[in-house]
Amino acid sequence: MSAHTIRLSVDTIRKYASILIVFLNTFILLASSIMFSAHTPTAEIISRHSRS
Repeated sequence: MSAHTIRLSVDTIRKYASILIVFLNTFILLASSIMFSAHTPTAEIISRHSRS
């Protein structure tokens, strides 16, 4: 395997990794907003735990 091929594969891996990170971030944001709106008591419990 030449250095050029290795660099190409690294570039594609980085591209797919960034796309995956974006998808994960949006998914986490959606899940947290849904949980926050659906379970307000849970959010209150979490805030109480973080205070103590």
